[in-house]
Amino acid sequence: MRTRTAIFDALGAKIVSIMPDRQQFVGRLPADIRRRLTILSDIDNEFVLSLDLAFWLGDEMRELMRDQGLDLGEVHGNDSWCVPVPATFVLDGSARVVARRIEPDFRERMSIEEIGSALQSLRANQSAERSARDDR
Repeated sequence: MRTRTAIFDALGAKIVSIMPDRQQFVGRLPADIRRRLTILSDIDNEFVLSLDLAFWLGDEMRELMRDQGLDLGEVHGNDSWCVPVPATFVLDGSARVVARRIEPDFRERMSIEEIGSALQSLRANQSAERSARDDR
């Protein structure tokens, strides 16, 4: 992860992950990951629900997961069995979305290269805007 995300550091970007997991479960992530990004807990999925980016897993999935020893009620701190739709957003310094990928199939994500490309385009646009202002 470190070498693949070096471009983020070089461009001054910050990585933020928003998860429905309670702090005690987030704390189980490897220390290297926790050091490299900011993790925010979205208690009760309020944030993703406000974006209409959550879905209910359903009774069948709940039973299947519980049979495998995974109880999202414990992990999330509620019994809603709602999970966020996997999404990646690249924001500029004003919190404007400049790139995004929203994909219900959790196996498909925005690649590091796509994020890096969006960050490089953002930086180029910001440089061009500064140059245009300086030329006035």
